Amino acid sequence: SMPAPLAASAQVALAEEALAQLSLEYTQQTEAHSREMEELTRELYAARTEEQETLVHWAGELEAAVEEGQRLRDDLCRMESESVKDQTAIHFAQDLERELLREEVALKAACDNEAAEERELEDRVARAEVQAHRLARARASSPVSAIRGGGAGAAGGA
Repeated sequence: SMPAPLAASAQVALAEEALAQLSLEYTQQTEAHSREMEELTRELYAARTEEQETLVHWAGELEAAVEEGQRLRDDLCRMESESVKDQTAIHFAQDLERELLREEVALKAACDNEAAEERELEDRVARAEVQAHRLARARASSPVSAIRGGGAGAAGGA
C-alpha cells in the first residue's frame, strides 16, 4: 500500500487533472455558445436591415397605392357628380380601385410576414442568451468553480 502522503498527492493530481478537463470543457462550451450568439446576432442585424429596406420600399408602394386609390375615388366622384353615365369608365375605375385594394392587402400581409420573421430571429437570439446565462450560472455554481476559486493555490494556479 502507498504511504498516506503519496496517496493524497495522487488523489490531488487526479482531482487537478479532472478539474483541468472540466475547465476545458466549460471553456469550449462557452466559446461555442458565444460564436452561436455572434452568428445569430449577425443574422438578426442582416434581417433587420433587409426588413427596414423592404419596409421603406413597401411604405412607398403603399403610399403610391393610397394616392392612386384617392385619385381614382376623386375621379369616380367627379364623374358621378358630372352625371357621366359612361358605365364602362365607372366600372374600369372601380376595377382599378379593387385591384389597388388587393395590392394594399398583399403588401400589408408581406409586411406582417417580415415582422414575424424578425420576431423569430429575436426569439432565437433570446434563447441563445438564456442558454449562455444558464451555462455561466452552472459554471459559477459548480463544484469545479468552487475548487478553482478556493483551491487555485493548491493546484498551482491552474
